[in-house]
Amino acid sequence: MRIKITESQLKTLLGEGKKKSERSKKGKKVPGKYLTKNKSAMKKEIDKYAGTDTYKKQWDADYKSGKGGEGKRYKTKKSAATKAYEKRFKSKEK
Repeated sequence: MRIKITESQLKTLLGEGKKKSERSKKGKKVPGKYLTKNKSAMKKEIDKYAGTDTYKKQWDADYKSGKGGEGKRYKTKKSAATKAYEKRFKSKEK
């Protein structure tokens, strides 16, 4: 007997695809797709900047060196809020 499954179904069965969300030390839920290779550093930074007016574009946890803007950057995904902001306020070049 042969069973046909799609690639997405196979990834689900093998536990690949969606990354699990985690919680920071302060209990804030962090989606797994936004966590970089250095998960603990990213969760610390999220706790540090949560609820403040300061905005940081180059997160230390996104770089191999651990210092924002220095060294090789890990591939990261943009959040839905970031995409919406860029779509609305991005300067239009002609």
